[in-house]
Amino acid sequence: MSKVNRKGKYLSLTFLIWSGMRSVYYIILLPCAVFFAAITLFIFMGSTRHPLYTSDYFLLTMLWMFILLPLTFRYISIKMRSKKLQQISLFFKRDDRFNPKESHEVFNAVYGKYFGVDISRGTILFIDMHRKRIIDVVGITMDTLTNIELQGSVIRMYTLDPELPMLSITAPSVVVSGLYNTLGAMRHKSYSESYPDEPWPRHVARQSKFIEFEHKVTVPQAAA
Repeated sequence: MSKVNRKGKYLSLTFLIWSGMRSVYYIILLPCAVFFAAITLFIFMGSTRHPLYTSDYFLLTMLWMFILLPLTFRYISIKMRSKKLQQISLFFKRDDRFNPKESHEVFNAVYGKYFGVDISRGTILFIDMHRKRIIDVVGITMDTLTNIELQGSVIRMYTLDPELPMLSITAPSVVVSGLYNTLGAMRHKSYSESYPDEPWPRHVARQSKFIEFEHKVTVPQAAA
């Protein structure tokens, strides 16, 4: 696997500034803007008694754009990540290798993550979309899964991969608790590899080369 600095993005000044601005917007500015926007509704309804000037309409329009544009952009971004997660996960689904039930899949488009478990074959697929067009696509089996932890709405999986020793995904508590119990039961079951010459982790790594080509991204696991 190629060396990829996944954590470097969190240390960049640009990322820190952007994260700070986004936090201030959603925690402070957006609630305030929604509050003032609600007040404008009463102003519009009473505009017959209190005529509004052109500058008033301009300021009110800017206020609503300040609310709607960022939310629309966020909605579109989440929908695009969701579509890409669907496409990538579907690429690996096969009746003889990886065919999870919907109840054993988690799509978290907000964080750009997918987690699926095939309880019949003991195969797991994990996808993590990072910034800078880097996507981790990891195949896991019961032999490479060393431990699992559940903390609230987060499930953590520990693997033998030194590059990715811990993987996590967030979902509603009832969903992750069900997956945690499922994985716990699977660890006590013996699974046979249908393709000994190309085990599931190696198969995912090899097929990830096509993901790189099709989606114009970097998949570290695809590097030989």
